[in-house]
Amino acid sequence: MWEEEYPELDPAFVERDHRRKEGLPVLIAQTTRLVIRETVMEDVPRIFEIYNSPGIREIVQPSRTLEEETEFMWAYISHAYAFYDFGLWSVLKKESGEVIGQAGLFPSDRLENAVELGYVIDPAFQGQGYARECGRAVLDYAFHTLDLEEIHLFAGQDNKASVRTARALGFQMEETCPAERMLHLSVKAGQENSLKLSYVNDKIKRSDRKDTGENI
Repeated sequence: MWEEEYPELDPAFVERDHRRKEGLPVLIAQTTRLVIRETVMEDVPRIFEIYNSPGIREIVQPSRTLEEETEFMWAYISHAYAFYDFGLWSVLKKESGEVIGQAGLFPSDRLENAVELGYVIDPAFQGQGYARECGRAVLDYAFHTLDLEEIHLFAGQDNKASVRTARALGFQMEETCPAERMLHLSVKAGQENSLKLSYVNDKIKRSDRKDTGENI
């Protein structure tokens, strides 16, 4: 057992390891309106649908069939979460349990020894502040549970909603990547913004709507 061989291990890490070995998803965070947890196979058809939605597929350019995505996600769920202790997770509406997107962390393929933040919200649920809400929760988990020191984000130069969301979360501009038409932003632990949004009937007040761009 981990705790017997390595008594100095964080008990929370040991609990996450136990749940994964038992085939149970780890709960990452709960916010006012959302639940963020590790993805399970039952989520895959819904996630596939979201990534192939108009407005999303043009950005992420999915290339796998549902059968291929199911096979890929089985391997991802089985190995990536345990190996990295993080990954891309499912985002669900707390009230209904409906999957409305994905959010999480992944090793950067652009930067050495760096971690990136990413999130995708179903177009049907955009414009309601969900991207910021889950983004804030993921950053909190990254800095306070995983003890990461810095998180990076790459957004398309034309994706103004992405950039607004990133800045609202505390990300600062690092550089532009003209060849890829991408912007590189980053945020360090302690610099992230702790947003306080007011909700009325599960909607953000009109005074808050001007900054509710979604990062997709």
